Amino acid sequence: APNYVDTTILVAHGRPDADRWEVTQIPDADALDGIVNLALTAPSDDRAYLVAYEPFTPREERQSFFAHYDGSRWRELPLPIDDGLMSVAAADDGTLWFAAGRALYQRHENGEITTVPLPPPRFARGASDALHLHAVRAFGQNELWVEASYRLDLPAGRGAKRGWASALFTTRPPRYPLYCDANQPAETALYEVE
Repeated sequence: APNYVDTTILVAHGRPDADRWEVTQIPDADALDGIVNLALTAPSDDRAYLVAYEPFTPREERQSFFAHYDGSRWRELPLPIDDGLMSVAAADDGTLWFAAGRALYQRHENGEITTVPLPPPRFARGASDALHLHAVRAFGQNELWVEASYRLDLPAGRGAKRGWASALFTTRPPRYPLYCDANQPAETALYEVE
């Protein structure tokens, strides 16, 4: 795959009331191939994390890219995940979470990386390894949300084609059961029931 010259990633730092922003180039991003998608989380002024992946590179050839800002400079950090990193989230206790295409990863404060299994979707056939993870968000220390999609065959009457469906996982117990009805118009498809 051709590299579109060197990949340059710039991050602007500034406070909400700032008149000027400081623009910093992320080091070592030139190994990525041209067009990249980024995700950033910044739990504090001296703690920010950036991940990037190459959306137009075949999945098996994607490189993981992970960088950390310590309050004064950015640096790339090695990460033993062999997939494009689509999203990063930071919990209050220092734990990092990564949505990396086909898996959810947890990086503990001591640097250990573990794969976190997700259950299969309850309303679709297929295993959780067929999920394509897009986003992960952490709130506090104990609340995590993961957004994913999976392929499915559309019901009879809609043609013989495959479509995508979404799945949302959370560690937070819902106050009410959450239902989604694909037969309803989109604006009323998701509703809460007591």
